[in-house]
Amino acid sequence: MSRTHTKLVQAICMTAVVSTLASAARAVDINVPGDFATIQAAVAAASAGDRILVGPNTYTTPAGGLVLNVSNLQLLSTAGSATTIIENNTAGMPVIIIAAPGVIVGDVGQGFHIRQLQAASDAIEVQADQVKFGVPTTIQSNRISGNDSDDGIYVDDFIEAGLFIVQNNTFDRNGGTYSFYRGVYFDSSDHPSTNVSTVCLYDSNVDILNNTLNDIDEDGFYFDDDVYKCNVNINNNTVMGLTGYCGVYGTDVFDIFSTLNINGNTFDAFSYGIYVYGIYSHGTCTINNNTVTDFDSDGIEVDYIYYQSTCTINNNTVTGDGTAGEGIYPYDTDYASTTTVSGNTVSGIDYCGIYAYYNYYGSTVVITDNTVSSSTMMDYGIFVDTEYGSNTTITGNTISGFDYAGIDEYYPYAGCTVNISNNTCTADNGGGDYGIYVEDPEYGNTVTVNNNTASNFDYAGIYFGDSYDNTHITCNNNMLTALPTGGDYGIYLGDLYEYSTATFDMNTATGFDYCGIYNDDCYYTSDITITNNTLTGISSGADYGIYVYETAEGSDGTVNNNTCTNFDYAGIYYEYPSYEAGVAWINGNSLTALSTGADYGIYSYEVYTGQATYDGNTITNPDYCGIMLEYVDYGGSATISNNTVTMNTSGGDYGIYNYEVYEAGASLNVTGNTVTNYGNMGGGEAGFWQDDYTEYGSRLNVSNNTFTAHTNGSEYGIYSDGGMSDGCKGFFMNNVVEGYTYAGLYFYYTYDGSETTVTGNTFTPLANMGDYGILSDDGAEYGSTLNISNNTINSFTDTGIYYYYSYDGSHVAVNYNTINGDPNAGGYYGIYGDDGPEYGSTFEAIGNSIGGILGDVANDSAGIYTYYIYDGSQATICDNFIRGRTGEPGLYMSGLYFYYPPEYGSTLTICNNDIAGFWDASVYLYDDVEYGSSFHITNNKFDGGRFGIWTDGYDWIEGTDGSITGNTISNFSEVGIDANAIWGSIIDIANNRIQGNGSMAGVDIQDLVDGAAEVTIRNNCITGVDTGVEVEDIMDTAFVNVNGNDFDGVATTGIVNVMGLAANAIDGTGNFFGAVPTKATGEVDISGELGSAPDNDGDGVIDCDDACPETASGDDVDADGCSCIQLNPTGDADGDGVLDCNDNCPNVANADQADSDGDGVGDACSAAPPGPPPCGLLPCGPGTMMAMPFALLGILVMGRRRVR
Repeated sequence: MSRTHTKLVQAICMTAVVSTLASAARAVDINVPGDFATIQAAVAAASAGDRILVGPNTYTTPAGGLVLNVSNLQLLSTAGSATTIIENNTAGMPVIIIAAPGVIVGDVGQGFHIRQLQAASDAIEVQADQVKFGVPTTIQSNRISGNDSDDGIYVDDFIEAGLFIVQNNTFDRNGGTYSFYRGVYFDSSDHPSTNVSTVCLYDSNVDILNNTLNDIDEDGFYFDDDVYKCNVNINNNTVMGLTGYCGVYGTDVFDIFSTLNINGNTFDAFSYGIYVYGIYSHGTCTINNNTVTDFDSDGIEVDYIYYQSTCTINNNTVTGDGTAGEGIYPYDTDYASTTTVSGNTVSGIDYCGIYAYYNYYGSTVVITDNTVSSSTMMDYGIFVDTEYGSNTTITGNTISGFDYAGIDEYYPYAGCTVNISNNTCTADNGGGDYGIYVEDPEYGNTVTVNNNTASNFDYAGIYFGDSYDNTHITCNNNMLTALPTGGDYGIYLGDLYEYSTATFDMNTATGFDYCGIYNDDCYYTSDITITNNTLTGISSGADYGIYVYETAEGSDGTVNNNTCTNFDYAGIYYEYPSYEAGVAWINGNSLTALSTGADYGIYSYEVYTGQATYDGNTITNPDYCGIMLEYVDYGGSATISNNTVTMNTSGGDYGIYNYEVYEAGASLNVTGNTVTNYGNMGGGEAGFWQDDYTEYGSRLNVSNNTFTAHTNGSEYGIYSDGGMSDGCKGFFMNNVVEGYTYAGLYFYYTYDGSETTVTGNTFTPLANMGDYGILSDDGAEYGSTLNISNNTINSFTDTGIYYYYSYDGSHVAVNYNTINGDPNAGGYYGIYGDDGPEYGSTFEAIGNSIGGILGDVANDSAGIYTYYIYDGSQATICDNFIRGRTGEPGLYMSGLYFYYPPEYGSTLTICNNDIAGFWDASVYLYDDVEYGSSFHITNNKFDGGRFGIWTDGYDWIEGTDGSITGNTISNFSEVGIDANAIWGSIIDIANNRIQGNGSMAGVDIQDLVDGAAEVTIRNNCITGVDTGVEVEDIMDTAFVNVNGNDFDGVATTGIVNVMGLAANAIDGTGNFFGAVPTKATGEVDISGELGSAPDNDGDGVIDCDDACPETASGDDVDADGCSCIQLNPTGDADGDGVLDCNDNCPNVANADQADSDGDGVGDACSAAPPGPPPCGLLPCGPGTMMAMPFALLGILVMGRRRVR
């Protein structure tokens, strides 16, 4: 209220007090019928302020009604309304007309029965211009009755600056079907002020208190138009309608600091209990503690709370007739206004319990602690529409019996704040669509939905429509229980976009049949967070626990630490977790499918240019795939780490699935996962499965995982159908893979500059069923690198490690692996290279331990097999330990098997291998070595088999450079080194220890040596064979030199030249034949025969007994001919930088090697000798001790005792 208006009211009130005192001083009592027979006559005689006291009787008014036209007149009965009756019999006329200011009709115990006997006529008419400040116009303590009459009290125009009281009256029916059309009617007209339109009250005070209105036909209290600057109190009335329209009806606005109080009333059987059209311009409306019953439209409706106005609707009991539209309806709170609806009890509603349709332009709506119920399935419990910077709070309400939404926030729009918390929403037993529904919050809103309980919903417990343009949603700690037959969603969120956020935390959703938490889309730099929720689908299974369509275009998604159970399609379905620079985290979730299985634990379609992390999830019971991420592409990055995936007890296809990692440096890391129970699907299963390539500069890392298949097995442990292509890198490291039936690791390509690294893995198949440990179905091509190292491969039945190509400048390394065939059935190949190396490529197999290679008379088998070494390629096979299953006959069963040995300038190096237990040979060269190629077989140990080295009739020809040196070849049954034709090549067979066991020959060249070939067989020790060296034929300028060999252990003949042509004799000079019966046959020059067994290193141990045949000159050796440095070449136990073999104190660090006494033991390991004593009391020099006095000796001895 303005200061000017306050002063005006104070002045008017003071004038009224003075006037009242003056009137009281001269007032007189006039009695009827004592002084006048009629009341009208008494009025005519009365003066201002007089009292007319009317005795019991029935008084009929004049034809024009009883006109009270004396100011401040009091019309009182002496016996009360029961016996004092004023009635009208003239149609169209009121009973009483108040035509002067300050008139009072009735008082406590002094009221009248004002009886309108005519239909369509008013009981009391008040001339509005006569209602003034001062003594209020008062109608009180009367019985006002009608007979289908018009208005109980009719105010004929607007009241301005007046005081009007209607209190303690009873309105009822004296005939007809209803009493009055309206109880109290305030009429209106145009106000003369230019800024005021039609009004019914202006700058006035109206009290309507403690009245009882019965059998009202239309309205209890009716205000025809605007109310300006007024205070209106309608309190503690009881208004009973018949087929009425409204208990209180304000047809237009209460404006300009007006106050409307409607408190403590009872309204029954109207379409509207209370209807107020508007509260404007700092107006105040209070509607508290009313009881509204049996209405069929709205219990309480207040429209248009505008311009910083306030409406309070508290603690009312509102009960509709079951067909009613709204219980409480504040229609439009606008322009910085406030509406509070609190503590009400609403029931019997068909449409909406509390309907706050608009909350606009910086306004506030608070709806708290209400109880809303319906037994006839109302559509909404609470409905609100908040827009344009407004605030809505809906808290602590209890809502039941709705069939659409318990709480509906229709359209939060443009900078609003909505708080929906601590409500309980229980839908009708037949189900309600939504517990809480928030439609499309957009443009800078903040929406909070926390700590609510919603039950019996059949579509969504909480629903958010599209939310965008800097809108922020918080939805936490809600308890959502679907209809027993299921509800579609626990929580639903449509699109989230344009710098918006949504957080869903600590919610519990139960009984949904489609999805626990659902988001349709998240894009344009928005963030969605779904954490710590517990989501339990219906017992028959829900499609999804959590569904998020995408986080795209710079958006972030967090789906962490949720618990989802009873899903039958996917625990978490996140189709595009990272699209166009989006980021997603799916971490720490516990996902348990139906016991009968589900398609996926987690499903994602694509990570596109952004990042996604799947970490620490626990997934149980999927029967198709634990985690599926189909595409990572265009620079996207995904990490699947530390997850535990337990497939259904009946098995499943894939633990983790990826279709493709593709384009522009995309990457997929699959690390630290534990996957169990996949498989048992009849084939095509794997712990990790990639259906296509990793290509175009991308990266795949599958490392540190544990994959354990179903007890009935899985075809694969790890599978990549396409492998690595076009400059990609693939890593398969430190995985433990168990229970596969075909291959532990399968990948197809390493192609076009790509790299594949397979290291540190352990592969153990299902018993007797694992064909391959590692299977690279196309190997390495076009400048690529394949590194397979430090793996453990157990119990393979076909091949431990298989690769197809090493092709066109590529490199394949298979190093330091432990590869063992099946302990029962064995395996065919430890390492198998199907087609390569070729065209400048390389292959190396170094440091592998290979065992359990079987013999099969129908099939080849080998420790290491290569198909081609071709066209400038290199193969290096060194430091391997290879064992066959001793005694099993085989078809070409070999330790090393080269189908096409080096051709066209290629090189084969075989060194430092230990090979034993193969039926046919330790080394098998199946085809020719030719066209400028080379092979070098050095320092190997070959034991057993028919041959040590076997060519099976194939040649070393056309520029071959071959050497077989330093090998120990033992226990072969036929030939130690088997060669066929040699022509145009240079072959050196030297320093080998060839130890047969009643065998045929040590070295056997079974065909022609020709084409200027040069063959040198030197310094070998050959024992336990019938023939030491046998050469079939030598032609043209070729030569064979057999020199410096020890044939002492040969049984029959040392050297045999089969064809024996004199022109091509073997140079057999300088050999030791010992006790061999026949030194040579054929054309062999054996001049210069050695008289003793060779000792080429001069260490005193003959070469045939020397375990270390190349000891450095002067080194001390043991009985086997080995020096310290040969046995321990790198040892440095004390870490002082001096090798143990050269260290004068090997267990104590002494880098300086100080040795003061020159005894070869460093000072660090022995005390230095004492120096000469100093000269003093004792004489110095030789013999001086002999002259020491005995007394001095005694002193020294005593001194020692004292020290002791």
